[in-house]
Amino acid sequence: MMARRYIDAKESFRKAIELSPTGAGSHFYLGAILILEGDFDDALEQLERENREGYRATGLALFYQARGDHEKANKALAELIALGNRWTYQIAAVHAFRNEPDEAFLWLDRALDRRDTSLVLLKGDPFMDNIRDDPRLDDVFERLGLKAR
Repeated sequence: MMARRYIDAKESFRKAIELSPTGAGSHFYLGAILILEGDFDDALEQLERENREGYRATGLALFYQARGDHEKANKALAELIALGNRWTYQIAAVHAFRNEPDEAFLWLDRALDRRDTSLVLLKGDPFMDNIRDDPRLDDVFERLGLKAR
């Protein structure tokens, strides 16, 4: 997914779901790819199957934002934030996707402070594309010990 090879990624996540239907994250990531491809009916079906609450809230926040339903997107984001600091990276990604860079960087800073393991996704995450040209991203990469862009 992070390499933007969506066909291969969908195949891999479908296989993961076949092998472990209740495995955390597989339905979320498949749904996320479907959002990016504009396949909203199938995306919603996958996101509603996700059994991990944080992934489900993240996916729904992204889904409703992509569909232009800001009321439902806000509700899903509020649910994600209510889950607490375990989801700092995902909250940042939702804000980035919503084109809210200040909030995205606030949550990226929190993710860095708590050493959120999801930060490994940052370089390729398509939901972070709206902040790719923001110079603050160079600082985030530097704090991670990575080369900026």
